[in-house]
Amino acid sequence: MSCRTTRGCVRHNVLKNLFDSKMWTPTVVVLSLLVWKMGFSLDINDCPSDLERDKYLSLIDGKCYYFYHNLRREYENAMEICQSKGGILASLKTRKINDLVWKKLKVDYKHDDDKVWIGLSDQVKENTYLWQDGTKTDYENFEPNTGVNTRKWDFSNIVQDCVSIKIQDGKWEDEACSDNALFVHRHAFLCEYTPDPNNTHTTRLPATFDNCPDTIPHDEYLKVLHNTCYYFYINVQHEFESAQDICKKRGGNLVSIKSHKMNDYIQRELKSSYKFKGEIWIGLSDLKEETKFVWMDGSPMAYHNFATGEGLGVLQAFEDCVALDSETGEWHDHICSGGFTNNHRQFICEFKASPRKSAS
Repeated sequence: MSCRTTRGCVRHNVLKNLFDSKMWTPTVVVLSLLVWKMGFSLDINDCPSDLERDKYLSLIDGKCYYFYHNLRREYENAMEICQSKGGILASLKTRKINDLVWKKLKVDYKHDDDKVWIGLSDQVKENTYLWQDGTKTDYENFEPNTGVNTRKWDFSNIVQDCVSIKIQDGKWEDEACSDNALFVHRHAFLCEYTPDPNNTHTTRLPATFDNCPDTIPHDEYLKVLHNTCYYFYINVQHEFESAQDICKKRGGNLVSIKSHKMNDYIQRELKSSYKFKGEIWIGLSDLKEETKFVWMDGSPMAYHNFATGEGLGVLQAFEDCVALDSETGEWHDHICSGGFTNNHRQFICEFKASPRKSAS
């Protein structure tokens, strides 16, 4: 019999030894129950493996929550970012959970904005509020004259369908889900994920060159981190879309940088391994919709490191493709191809490593 997690193995081996010993005393029975309970307890390691392990990841009442504190998004885009990693906008279904989350936002994170999106709306049917998982809300914490407390003669509620939690007092307010001619409706947001005590990533061995695709050279420009292969095209330059085509033909995409830790890793490799100075294409663009940046693997941008005046909130209609500055680690958006400047740059491709699991 093989174990899928460290705690599962501990529980299995201890109980097996107790059974084999046939030394059933009151002390042994109590110990067995404690070991069994340990096998079912949850911790941060049970949260999805692609979530950043930092102070903004928390385990509250059996659910994993990640607070995207540095992003301001319209409701639908916030929801897409949660879904891209297998989650939903947070469901605060009891006063206990609401208060615990509010305390995290206000006290632990000291978030300085006034509101944060949660996963409640009446977009499907007016005044019927549903959580993103499709369940109705039995508990509600709306401010007076908002949400279900709106006065019947107040018709502003018709266009106010999405709900945020106020940092000041933990109360809820409904508002428009997206920007309009008069107001901006973009907030930080809280995603909710279901933990998995049997996460198989805990037993997966790190990948090596042998796990990388045969479509790329296995030389000094190939790097492997965890279960992803990165090829640094340092000696050739292409425009953005041409660079993406090269990655795609070899089974990958231009690199996705989805955390501060990953950004530091890429910058460090460029400077220390390759002594590279300059800007290099990464796989981020807003080619399809202005200021809505998406990675080449199709996932929405949840982390960014744009330099001041670049990227988000800056209407630069012709600068749609993103490069990383090896000196600062900051990102800059540029014209993807053509134009009056040279838009040929080095680039980095990423590829999924083939799985390599421990023996059972």
